[in-house]
Amino acid sequence: MKTCYIECKSGVSGDMLSGALIDAGVPTEYLSGTLKGLPLQEFEITSRPIMRGGIRGVKFDVRTVDTGAERTWGDISEIYRNSTLSDNIRNRSLTIFESLFKAEGKVHGRPYDEVHLHELGAVDCMVDITSFVAGIQYLGVEEIRFSKINVGGGTVMTSHGMLPVPAPVTAELLTGVPIYSDCDDMELSTPTGAAIAKTMANGFTPMPDMTVTSVGYGCGEKDLSVRPNVLRVFVGEMHENNIGERVLVIESNIDDMPGEIYGYLMERLFDAGALDVYFTPIVMKKSRPATKLTVICYQNMENTLSDIIFAETTTFGLRSWELSRRVLKREMKMVITPYGYIKVKTAIGHDGRVITVSPEYEDCKRVAVSHKIPLKRAMEEALKNFEIQRLDKNT
Repeated sequence: MKTCYIECKSGVSGDMLSGALIDAGVPTEYLSGTLKGLPLQEFEITSRPIMRGGIRGVKFDVRTVDTGAERTWGDISEIYRNSTLSDNIRNRSLTIFESLFKAEGKVHGRPYDEVHLHELGAVDCMVDITSFVAGIQYLGVEEIRFSKINVGGGTVMTSHGMLPVPAPVTAELLTGVPIYSDCDDMELSTPTGAAIAKTMANGFTPMPDMTVTSVGYGCGEKDLSVRPNVLRVFVGEMHENNIGERVLVIESNIDDMPGEIYGYLMERLFDAGALDVYFTPIVMKKSRPATKLTVICYQNMENTLSDIIFAETTTFGLRSWELSRRVLKREMKMVITPYGYIKVKTAIGHDGRVITVSPEYEDCKRVAVSHKIPLKRAMEEALKNFEIQRLDKNT
């Protein structure tokens, strides 16, 4: 499966993502030609090689004119509807914008279709988001994975005054995403970068088992004192359907821990990169009821996850062993429903047939909450429209 792994040790922003894709093989001319499909006149893109901390990368810039105007969700939607972009680029870009406006609305306590972006920022966002989606399509990427995201620290000046980092909208977008900070004086992740990561990621994991065909570096605006200010992408083939893929199982029997801790423990382990976490009721010596904790992870995560287990539980010891696992090839499709866009994950067999179709829970939850419909209806609509779109494509 063609995969793009995005390493965010110096944060994530729209210009860094686009610059990294250009460095990985996407022609700037291709992006310029694609962006002409947007009915906008007030921008120009440039890319140039620069150095950041001794590493050569690409700096992607958007030049635009500040007219002082503002754009709402309705304005952005109309621009994309009137564009000549392909359906895939248009739909994916709108889905990212929807998540951005909903985060803005929640932070400001207003319906998302009433908040606005300053025109200069709106044009930057449209160009950055569309460029990333178009670049991913150009490279033929089927799955996108991100690392944990460094958000930076300190404060940042905005139109609403001085705000803590991560800025409130960025923080809202990154809920449920593994983040950290090792920089106390700079904003490293922007709302645009966070919206792209949250919406487009198929997972936030350590680097997958893959054969890399190209590497790209997207440069940030400033130099950092602690590391090169670059975002790195790895493009290649992820190894799937391999019986020999090695993973690690970590287990512990626990009989003296409050039940409230288990849910928190599971969240921490998943955020740190565990592939799976589950609990099994067991009976220990002297007929004491207990819980068996099982964690499945890649081998390079053993120390990190073991440290979390020792810190968060009452266990005195862990056992672990290696095993092989086999996974089906997965593809993520964007499905149009009457309630908006929903990602659907498909499992592909060795003969290329679709074996299983599963709507993404978070997308279905978002649709159910925003449209006040049952979750099961959102799931049913996703599956129904997936089949309709697949039949239309095959006819």
